[in-house]
Amino acid sequence: MFTLFKKIRGNNTILKMFRVVVKEQAFSFDTKLLIDTILDILSDKFKTLPTDYFITGPYPDEGWKTKNGFLKAVERKQFKNICHLILSTGLYSFSFENWLLNDAKPKDRDYQAIEFSINEKICDPEKMEDIYRELAIVFEANYAIIFQLPTNYMPSTESKIKGGFFNYSVAKNPKENIWRQYIDKVDKALIKDIYPINFINDSVLNSDSFQRSIVSKNIGKLDRSGNGLYKWILSREEIVMAKEKLADTNLLPK
Repeated sequence: MFTLFKKIRGNNTILKMFRVVVKEQAFSFDTKLLIDTILDILSDKFKTLPTDYFITGPYPDEGWKTKNGFLKAVERKQFKNICHLILSTGLYSFSFENWLLNDAKPKDRDYQAIEFSINEKICDPEKMEDIYRELAIVFEANYAIIFQLPTNYMPSTESKIKGGFFNYSVAKNPKENIWRQYIDKVDKALIKDIYPINFINDSVLNSDSFQRSIVSKNIGKLDRSGNGLYKWILSREEIVMAKEKLADTNLLPK
């Protein structure tokens, strides 16, 4: 259905944003504003719109091929019950998760997540930072990361895609499975891993582990990002150092 797995060489620039929500926030989230925002970003910055639109929920399994058909359908549903949204072309894929809506017995809290993967030919990490700032206006993240992966890697699992022309499989990534068990705690002192660009919250910054292992050692550069988070950027060498320093701390899920 999607052109997501079309073979394009090089790397993808990837943005992931996470936030913790309680049931009331999950059900009242302004999905329409988020959709309008990302469509405006795609149109303004890349002069293109998705060619595939898909929603998990009470919608057609085949999705839609045009913006107007997609928007008319979700407007009829008043933008409700959207627990998983994917907009894609051969060069990018945008997804939004709000799985608390899909739980027969909703938990007290869960996570919402945004993932935007786009080919480096049209979006480098610096440009992705601009996109992050625009999305942060409508999606107040507790934690976010920007990094790059080869195009033959699945952005969601950060693992290699295997297979031929008609079928594919994705290599297992044990770290991703562990992360899924902790993802609803990203408003606490917790990070997924160490990436070139990280947006961390106060709980992470002020934790004893981070202050002792990172701040006191001057590993990476820390700046306020202007949206309640702190931007932590690292070189390749600093990423290795940070992983060694934080390996035995509670900041990384195990």
